[in-house]
Amino acid sequence: MLELGCGDGRYARELLAAGVRAYSGIDGSARMVAAARAAVGADERASVVHADLDRWEPDVAEVDVVVARMVLHYVDDLERLLRQSRACLATGGTYTFSVEHPVITSNYAQPDGAPRVRTWQDSGYFDEGRRTCRWLGAEVGKHHRTVERYLSLLSGAGFALSGFSEGRPQQGHFDSQERYQAMRDVPFYLIIRGIAR
Repeated sequence: MLELGCGDGRYARELLAAGVRAYSGIDGSARMVAAARAAVGADERASVVHADLDRWEPDVAEVDVVVARMVLHYVDDLERLLRQSRACLATGGTYTFSVEHPVITSNYAQPDGAPRVRTWQDSGYFDEGRRTCRWLGAEVGKHHRTVERYLSLLSGAGFALSGFSEGRPQQGHFDSQERYQAMRDVPFYLIIRGIAR
């Protein structure tokens, strides 16, 4: 399996513990790559590579599964990355990705510093492009794409849609009814699965 944007290797460690035969992780941050390599240790089934996903050239053997968790909204040329991913995925293999929901990425600005969940104002949904927001104390750039664009790019890269979720909150995951209700007001995630044709 191949993980695009492997981060600190937490998911890699879980997959290896669950018995995955082979794992390849790619991340654009040297710090995250070092952490991921430490997480997988000397496991011969795993490799972690430092590469910018906008320039990544597949050098992995054909894989059955590709995952990209919360990373594709950082990629400038998503069409290219999806085609590169398809090139190393076996026909019938799965490509699963999650991104911040386009309702979120369309407009990071909120009135008067109001809490995002309760006062969300959608603005510019169909105006795709780069947006900036504060994340972990820094300004970061993310690409806003509509749901339609994600599905169109997936299909154009050689995938058939096989799953779609907007991450509906489950009450058992929240410590209060109020927080649960607040999280139901706006979809925060978009999760899509495609099958390689």
